Amino acid sequence: MRLTSFYGLFLLLTIIACNNSYQSPVLTAPKYTLKVERMDTALFQLDSLELLQNRDALQKKFSFLKESFIPNILSLDTHQTQNQIDAELYSFIKGYQPIYSETQKLNLASLAQPQLQQLFTYFHYYFPTYHLPSKIIYFIGPLEGYANTMGEDYMAIGLQMYLGASSPWYKSSKIQGIYPSYISQRFTPPFIPILAAQNLWMDMQGSSTFSNSNNLLQEMVQAGKKITILQKLLPQNNIENILGYSPAQWQQIQASESDIWKYILKMNLLFSKDPKLLKNMMEDGPFNIYFGNDIPSNVGTYIGYQIVQAWLKKQSVEKQDDLQYLLRVPISQIWEQSAYQQ
Repeated sequence: MRLTSFYGLFLLLTIIACNNSYQSPVLTAPKYTLKVERMDTALFQLDSLELLQNRDALQKKFSFLKESFIPNILSLDTHQTQNQIDAELYSFIKGYQPIYSETQKLNLASLAQPQLQQLFTYFHYYFPTYHLPSKIIYFIGPLEGYANTMGEDYMAIGLQMYLGASSPWYKSSKIQGIYPSYISQRFTPPFIPILAAQNLWMDMQGSSTFSNSNNLLQEMVQAGKKITILQKLLPQNNIENILGYSPAQWQQIQASESDIWKYILKMNLLFSKDPKLLKNMMEDGPFNIYFGNDIPSNVGTYIGYQIVQAWLKKQSVEKQDDLQYLLRVPISQIWEQSAYQQ
C-alpha cells in the first residue's frame, strides 16, 4: 500500500516536473540594440545664448529636433526666420523648465528604459520580420501634445505625459478638456512601456478601427488577442494597467464578469454588428452605458481577453508561447474551443 502510494506520488511529481520544464526561448533571446537619445536634457540645460551658438550642432545630433519636434510637436511656423524660431523654441524651454525638473525628480527615463529594452527585445524575438525602431528619443513637449510618436527609425517619448495621475499639471480645464480624468489617470510611469507597445503593435498591424463585417464576438476576441500579446511583451506590467483600468475598475469588472456575460447573452448582443453597440462596448470612455459608472467603457476588451485566456489554457505550453500561432488561429476556433462560460 505504501509502495503504491509512493509510486503514485512519484508519478505525479514527474508529471508536474515535465509540465514545468518548458522555458520560453524569449528569456534568452539576444538583447535588441536600442540607442537612447536624451534630447530633453540637451535642450533644457541650455540658456538662450547656448541655443544660438549650438543650434546647428543640436540639429545635427538630434535630427528629430528639426524634422519633427519644431514643426509637429511644437507646431512652430517653419516659414519664419531662424531667429524667430529660435526665440519661440527658447520661450517654450523656459516655460516648461518646471515640468522638465519634475521629470528629472521622478527619474522617468531611467525607470522606463529597462522595460523598453525588454519590450524591444521581446518584440524582435516574437515578430522578427517587423522593422523595429533602432532608437528611443526622450523629449519634453506641450501638455496638450503627444506622449509617444514614431518615425521611420525612432520612437519619441514625451516625458511630460507621465508625471502621475494626481499631478496638478493635468488638472487645468484646458488639459482636462483634451485629456479627461479617465485618460489622464494613465499618465503614470508604468504606461511609458505600455503605450510604446501599443504603438509598435498598431504600426505592425495597422488601424484598430472596427470592421463593418465584424460582430461583437469577433471584435472582443480580436481585442483579447491583442491584450494577451501585449501581456507577453510586457511581463513586468500588470494586466489591469495593460487594459487601462483603474484599480477600482479592475476590481469591479472582475466581480461583475458573470453578470456582464449573462446580460450579453440575454440581450442577444454576441453576434450583433450594430456600430453603436461596438463603440459602446469596445472603445475607451469614462464608463459603460450598459453596466454603469463603475465599469470601464471598453468592457468588451476584458471579456475578449478572458475568452482568449480560457482558450490558451487548453493549449500546450509551447503554443501558449507562440504569438504567431495565436495571431493565425481563427476567431471562431478560439471561441469554440475556449468553452468560455460565466
